[in-house]
Amino acid sequence: MDHRNIARGLLSLLCAVQGLATFAIDLNRTHATNPKWPGHARFHLVWQVITTAILSILEVALLWWRGSWQEQRFYLTLLLTSIPCAAFLIALISRRI
Repeated sequence: MDHRNIARGLLSLLCAVQGLATFAIDLNRTHATNPKWPGHARFHLVWQVITTAILSILEVALLWWRGSWQEQRFYLTLLLTSIPCAAFLIALISRRI
């Protein structure tokens, strides 16, 4: 196994964990199904979870789809995978505002 396949495998794992973790973290009684949360907030949370899951599926497909532009698709996947992580960090840093 060469370093490119190892990198694709590790990035695939990150994409899958990122997509599945949002379900486990956010679709439970403390978040999306919490009756104390306003319906509008719960709607946006479910929207975010579904968006992240679909994005994760797309990312894994981009990594393993055979054909041309494989290196460019790897870097596109890397960029797409970093967006939810960056958004989380921005929200974390700015939560006191």
